[in-house]
Amino acid sequence: MMFLKAATGKDLNDQIIRLSPLIHYDVHTPKEIVPLVKDLYLLDMDLTKDEEIDKLITCFIAWKNGDIYNQPIEFRVERSNDLLFLKGDKWYKDGMERWIKWEL
Repeated sequence: MMFLKAATGKDLNDQIIRLSPLIHYDVHTPKEIVPLVKDLYLLDMDLTKDEEIDKLITCFIAWKNGDIYNQPIEFRVERSNDLLFLKGDKWYKDGMERWIKWEL
């Protein structure tokens, strides 16, 4: 990211769209989603069981529905555990809309 910014002089938001769920919860996370996020914290990287795959599918659906944050390009976790989004998209919908409108 640093190379892209230095080489082009363009803002990172003009060059990168990051679409990935951010496995994090805070006071703004819907209460029914918090147990899912806690379960996701506990998963191994090598998922082999159907119930583990089902949790990932549930995560994907919650992320697309705006119940789980999108992982931005740059963010900071505040002392309160809330997130400060610095660069990138806070929500899947915002990133996807930018992707669809993207012009090279």
